[in-house]
Amino acid sequence: MSGTVLDMVKANLHITYALDTATKERLENEINDGIALIQKYCDPAATCEPGTAFSGLLCEYVLRAESGAASTFLSDFAQEIRAGRISKEVEDYVEAMQYAAN
Repeated sequence: MSGTVLDMVKANLHITYALDTATKERLENEINDGIALIQKYCDPAATCEPGTAFSGLLCEYVLRAESGAASTFLSDFAQEIRAGRISKEVEDYVEAMQYAAN
């Protein structure tokens, strides 16, 4: 995980203060858990860097984790997760079939 991902999440959570060690570790663990979940269900190559397709989804995961509701993430974002997975499967199919990109 890069520092830019942590900065993105901090901005999304409106954290403007310097993080203490425990808070920084907790956020990094939640970010890593969110990235792992996105890679498992959407795209194994997802990085979740700012500006990427899954950066917003990662921020939503961390927001839920911070509020103790991470268990609702998969059901709350089922459509977005499914769309991410379909997009990845289409990309893989296009690559496997060697279609020309338009």
